[in-house]
Amino acid sequence: MNDQTPAGMPITEEHRLLHRLAGEFSAEMEMFMGQEQPLRGQGTMHNRLLFDGRYLHQHFQASPMAPGQPAFNGEGYWGYNTVSKVFEIVWIDSVSTMLQVERGTFNDWCWDMRGELTDPHSGKPLFKRSLINVDNANEYQMTIQLARQPEQWQTSMEIRYTRI
Repeated sequence: MNDQTPAGMPITEEHRLLHRLAGEFSAEMEMFMGQEQPLRGQGTMHNRLLFDGRYLHQHFQASPMAPGQPAFNGEGYWGYNTVSKVFEIVWIDSVSTMLQVERGTFNDWCWDMRGELTDPHSGKPLFKRSLINVDNANEYQMTIQLARQPEQWQTSMEIRYTRI
């Protein structure tokens, strides 16, 4: 460490926004993947704060949404980057082999997170947008949208979280 490196970056008001999401939540999911009716499922999300509240660790578990599908498990890390002034999420799960990275902003109790990944079917770029809306102290919802072309979003999943 040199004289110009801070001993520790301070926790900001943006970090404290994530504190509202800490706790145990039930999850009601709907997946829209081209079928006539959405697939529906249930799960649980455990969110806990790490490193004095700098990060939110997410652990998600869900039952299969259709016969023959595996159970779904995922882990995420979410924080606010005080250098670049954006929120950042890294997500991994049991049905893919990629790290999903999203960056975004917060406005009016809604995070707008965006990233780019590779479509596992075509190998072409696929744009991802996650909208996380906080309804109140006990409920929030996430809408995941995908697009093959920038800004041509189609909703692929909606999850409503309710504090347990």
